[in-house]
Amino acid sequence: RQAEMSIKEKEEWGTGKGMMKWHKCFDCGQRFHGAVKLALGWACWKTYMSRPDHDGCHGAAMLFLTHCLGEGREALPVVKAYVASLQRVVDSTLHYNPLDLQPLRVAQKKLAECYFGSGQPDEALRLMRSVYTDGLRIFGPSSEDTFNAAEQLAGFLIRASDEGFFEAKTLLRKHLPSARRTLAPDAEARIKLAKMYAVTIYIHADQSDTCRDDRFEAVSILEKIVRVQRRKKGPNHPSTKHTQSILDEFRQKNARCYP
Repeated sequence: RQAEMSIKEKEEWGTGKGMMKWHKCFDCGQRFHGAVKLALGWACWKTYMSRPDHDGCHGAAMLFLTHCLGEGREALPVVKAYVASLQRVVDSTLHYNPLDLQPLRVAQKKLAECYFGSGQPDEALRLMRSVYTDGLRIFGPSSEDTFNAAEQLAGFLIRASDEGFFEAKTLLRKHLPSARRTLAPDAEARIKLAKMYAVTIYIHADQSDTCRDDRFEAVSILEKIVRVQRRKKGPNHPSTKHTQSILDEFRQKNARCYP
């Protein structure tokens, strides 16, 4: 009830926390999680589902529910409905800025994850390829949107099959030089692209038992990323710790293979 009143206050008087009341407790400041978060996700959706597609609360409620459901089979029909809703809004808009497409593109990426989580990798790859090629056409080859889509498509490729490593490696090599030229070393899109490239070339080398240079190049890239993340986010940030764990694993493997 407090969350509904907060939305009403935001809409009528421009004050209050709006949709954030659904996301976290304002007494303790913690975000809701587990069964409480899921129950609130469904409650939020039921409250605003009858509003038109272009209404902000309608879209925000569907987005919130998709986050609550995760990326498995249960989330798939909800995310499909959310993508369809956003597509109708785009189709009904005569003149729009390319940035207006971002909510739809984010939802499409979420849908691709749901396809993967529900055991439909071919459908996930088809959709993610479409997101990447559309972004390339709309935003150009040197935009952060394109870099992010390339990184995510590469991730899908290497998860789908062993044959996907070569295509992922080629895709990332296509965009990494441009990302290094146009983005700062601590730009998140550049870091993600470089990290995915390092993981891809190392695992591909590991599987084929060749490419000694690729193994050491991967370690060198990850060392640079860790230094940037430590400086920007600190050593205890989850992103820093994740990169450090991959780096430690690759160093250990190199030490065993090339003593």
